[in-house]
Amino acid sequence: MPGRQAPWVVSDMLLDCGDEVTYFIDGRVYANRFLDIYVSPALQVWCKIGDQGELFRGTRNSHSFVAGSSGPLQFGNYFPNDWADIHGNRVQSDDVYASMQGEVKIVIVRWSGIARDGLQSLLEQYPTGGHWV
Repeated sequence: MPGRQAPWVVSDMLLDCGDEVTYFIDGRVYANRFLDIYVSPALQVWCKIGDQGELFRGTRNSHSFVAGSSGPLQFGNYFPNDWADIHGNRVQSDDVYASMQGEVKIVIVRWSGIARDGLQSLLEQYPTGGHWV
């Protein structure tokens, strides 16, 4: 997701209430690339389910959750704007995103069972945190 992208980007993942999901994020969104001033992905990337869903985010570069409602999973850049409400409307014009640089890559997993079990299986297969292809 480019740093210049205003919220909201609708993913191709349509969730049902109760789906267990994990997303992994990596990258940098720069306020100033020359000075290496950036926002961590965990702070930059927020989510919601459906247009009227409530905002949420993880505290690290991966986050697992159980969908509390049905609808498309959406992602949005936070900085340099502020949220006006719990649904992700913005305080300032979306024009403020034009000055941002960089991007964040997002991988989404909808588990066929319990997220914790799937993550544990990945850890057992890659115990040293090896690179995945």
